[in-house]
Amino acid sequence: QSRYHFLRAEAQINRYLELSPKWVFAGKLRMGYIQSLKNNQSTPIEDRFLIGGASSLRGWGRHQISPVNQTGKFIGGNSMLETSIELRFPIYDIFSGVGFADAGNVWRQTLNYDLTQLNYNAGIGLRVSTPIGPVRLDLATPVFVEPFRLQLFVSIGHAF
Repeated sequence: QSRYHFLRAEAQINRYLELSPKWVFAGKLRMGYIQSLKNNQSTPIEDRFLIGGASSLRGWGRHQISPVNQTGKFIGGNSMLETSIELRFPIYDIFSGVGFADAGNVWRQTLNYDLTQLNYNAGIGLRVSTPIGPVRLDLATPVFVEPFRLQLFVSIGHAF
């Protein structure tokens, strides 16, 4: 018998709009929640939401958007919302570029989406077409927070 009883729901919508040949506007909206099915029971930490990283909020490191405990450790949350927009464009031959912005957050409580508490980042990227898919270099920084810092991600495939 399981120690935890909970429901986890997550949905993601991606949209792509071809503006002209090889120019694409892409958007993503992702949200989720976890609900304990027993009163006053916590949800398992390994199933909670953590966002940030190469395919999420790219201005932060992997899983750095999350509620924290008293010692400052990321513990995940029961509600998550993230969104991204990208403008993808050709540069030359196998090289293309992207300008992007991401926003989102994770909240401790279930079904608690406070849009005044979103984290934002902006960045640029380089894509190199290969037989296994685009190799991407993304450089992003959080906006509306101090101090200025950059995150660099190298990965394969589009962020979404």
